[in-house]
Amino acid sequence: MRIDKYLKVIGIIPSRTYSKRACDKGYVRVDGKPVKASHNVREGEIIEIDLPDRYIKLKVTGVPQKKNVKKSEREEYYELIQYVRKNII
Repeated sequence: MRIDKYLKVIGIIPSRTYSKRACDKGYVRVDGKPVKASHNVREGEIIEIDLPDRYIKLKVTGVPQKKNVKKSEREEYYELIQYVRKNII
């Protein structure tokens, strides 16, 4: 599954368009390297999302095979390592 779709399906980023933009701007890194929206997510990868208002670091524990995942099932596909809210002035 593409990383832009993965981040939307698991609920980390609200829309695929926003997810794609974050990748294009270099806000999304996998194992420390910036990735394009077309990057295929694999189990075990570490994803870092450094948005202007927050920083999220997570480990991929599974890749959904469905287009949509219930909210109650989303956390089965990632392990949250770090979440930091940034102060915006």
